[in-house]
This record gives sequence, structure tokens and C-alpha cells, in this order.
Amino acid sequence: MRATSVIVGLAFLTLAAGCVAEPGTPVASRPSTSIPAPTTVTTPPRTRVTTHSVNPPEVVREIDVLAWTDKPCAVLTDAQANHVGINAPAESSMPNEQGARCSRRAEAGGPELHIRLFGRREDVTKLLLATDERTEYLAEATVAGQPAVVASSEPEPEQRCVVGVMMAEDQSIEVDLRAGEHDRGDVCDRALVAAEMVVATIAAT
Repeated sequence: MRATSVIVGLAFLTLAAGCVAEPGTPVASRPSTSIPAPTTVTTPPRTRVTTHSVNPPEVVREIDVLAWTDKPCAVLTDAQANHVGINAPAESSMPNEQGARCSRRAEAGGPELHIRLFGRREDVTKLLLATDERTEYLAEATVAGQPAVVASSEPEPEQRCVVGVMMAEDQSIEVDLRAGEHDRGDVCDRALVAAEMVVATIAAT
């Protein structure tokens, strides 16, 4: 048994020695076996608009927001707000047949989240009409299947980002996220996530 093991070992060493390339001989590279990193969902690239449109994007699926104007803070739960870094109580204002607003403000120096529901054509967010001349960052997006834009007064948004989503021909929502002192850098990503959750809640009714 021991002799057999020695013979097998010598055979293995001989084969291994034969596999060593001569000096100066190129060695063929082995195909990579690494797993590619998953695609990361990020804020759309900046597409600064210089010619402003006069009409909002065309909506294929109309979603009525008026049913939520008397309860605007119900479109985003506390848990969902925490998911995007907002830990503050919700306060509603301006509820009427034209729209409403829900605000979450953390303590001084903390982040803020403002959600507005627009219920008539003249109130449709200026972002969707692309008429705000102060916008330095503007990109088209799709939020839960609805046409949207992402905008900021900063060329590279860090402190504030607004997402406007067209819900119907004369209705839209606006999600305005303002970063706190210690949570800057992904403000548009979080605003988009919040907008996705808001649209999903409204569409489910």
C-alpha cells in the first residue's frame, strides 16, 4: 500500500512539473470566475433643461389623488418615513378640494420631508412643467410607472431634492426631501424611494 502511494505521488509531481511554463513563455490567463456586482439603482443623470416645456408629461394611467386631500399624511406611514431617514411626526395642512400638504420636520439640524398633493391643473408642480429657472439639476424619471422629474437647485444634489410625479392630466404629487446636517449625499435617492411608496399607496385605493 505504501509503495502504491509513493508511485502515485511521483506521477503527480511529474505531471505538475510538465505544466510549468518555460521562462519567457506567455501564460494563458484563466477566465474570471468572479461574480459581477449587482446593478445599483441611483438617481438619474442630470439633464439640465434650457428650453422649458409648457405642458406636463402625458399620463397613460390616471390615478386620482383627491381622495387623499383630507388625509395627506396617510400616504406615507411612520415606518416608511423612517426607511428614508425621517423620524419626525407628521403634520397636515391646506387640505381642500384642490390639494393638501403633509410635513415631517425633525429637530433643529435634522432632515425634513414635505409631500404635496396637487388637485387642479394650475397647481400642478412647476417641476413637471419644467418652468423653474432656478433648477440646476433636472432629470426625467419614472416612479411606480408614472412620469416624473427629479430636480434640485444644486448641480449635484446633497442638501435638497424634489421629485414631482404626474398622477393624472391635472393632478400630481411632489416629494420634497431636505437632508439634515449628518445625512447628506443620497438625498435624491431617498426622495425617489419616498415617492415610490406614496404613489403605491395612492394607486392601491
